[in-house]
Amino acid sequence: MANRFKAPILNVNYFLCGQGCARNEAADGNAGGRREGAEVCNTFRFYLKEKNTMITPDKVQQAAELKEEENYRFRTFLKGHADEKKLDKQFLELHNELFSDYDCSKCRNCCKLYKGSIPAEDIENDARHLGISEEQFIDSFLEKDEYGLEYQTKHKPCDFLNGDGECKLGECRPENCKNYPYTNQPERLHSLLGFLDIISICPVAYEIFERLKKEYGFRAKKDY
Repeated sequence: MANRFKAPILNVNYFLCGQGCARNEAADGNAGGRREGAEVCNTFRFYLKEKNTMITPDKVQQAAELKEEENYRFRTFLKGHADEKKLDKQFLELHNELFSDYDCSKCRNCCKLYKGSIPAEDIENDARHLGISEEQFIDSFLEKDEYGLEYQTKHKPCDFLNGDGECKLGECRPENCKNYPYTNQPERLHSLLGFLDIISICPVAYEIFERLKKEYGFRAKKDY
């Protein structure tokens, strides 16, 4: 089938409007040009919607690295301009929106790229959940961290990550795992430095930071 949008349109310029849609200006001013331009506008708006998808788990680390300098500048911008309560509300709203239909089991970057941190007070319940003794639980899955203070899993990916993306510990998994990437937690303004690491792991966190840039009208490039 021929592409219906290849019909010639004289002197038509396309640009992105503030709402993210395509708009055209037909310099010749004829009604046919305006109608054709409107069709292209609707098609391009649909194209943008299709392209505005979440970054994939395998691409997020590279994308964050490419934007590292920009992200540090935005962090500095927020520290100097954002209201703490408003920023928490913005984080929470974006968290609820984006996680509402995101399947974490298809990603699990946080489980694959971190060792799991297991609080000592959780070990009894975790062992009981798996039907083994505390000693067996520690011997099979845990080691002390580099400071010799806390327990962590022996391997990356996390030893409790199942092949289907679910956790062997179920609801017994640690609170720090349940709350990751912490985008629904308070005091985000004071945790932005650590959040720069998180956006290289979690696609949703990456998307939240990108949307916040738009909300604050942050310029991606410095003016020289």
